[in-house]
Amino acid sequence: MKESEYNDEYTGDISVSAIEGKVTFSEFFDSHYLYNVKLPNLVDKWINTFSKFNYRTVEIIFSTFTTFQENTDAFCNYIPTFLLANGSWKEASEKPLEASLSLTYTLNQKQFNLKMDDFHNGDVTGVSFYGSFPYKLGDNTTVEKVNSINKLLGNWQEDLKIYKDIVNKKFLGLN
Repeated sequence: MKESEYNDEYTGDISVSAIEGKVTFSEFFDSHYLYNVKLPNLVDKWINTFSKFNYRTVEIIFSTFTTFQENTDAFCNYIPTFLLANGSWKEASEKPLEASLSLTYTLNQKQFNLKMDDFHNGDVTGVSFYGSFPYKLGDNTTVEKVNSINKLLGNWQEDLKIYKDIVNKKFLGLN
């Protein structure tokens, strides 16, 4: 499969990549500037222009990269140190454990997948969070699929709120 990528020249924060059977739209944005998010409008134009495609799923994805600048040693290996129960399994490694954790939540009759990865780069330690909301479109007509996609795109801020509430409040202890 050949992959191609297009980066929006006038904003620099939107990318579109296409692989056979899959199109991915990405936008980097600061959550303080949600009023300026351009991606839902771009995807809406794409869906309406290419409405005849056999869309099967829509996945809305968010990610956060959190570093622990203060007292780095205290947060080193966040997942095994703070999220997992103590046990002799932690002592089997010659170096401090690095971990990944994947969770699947069911919220408001939808699925939310959350993946966390510890990272270390020199003196910087932290954790990355990657959350996705997959939606299956079923065997509806083309018009029904386009309407479903547009409705999902219209509710992306609700998904972002769920993501932020779980990551910030439940895992990072932020308000």
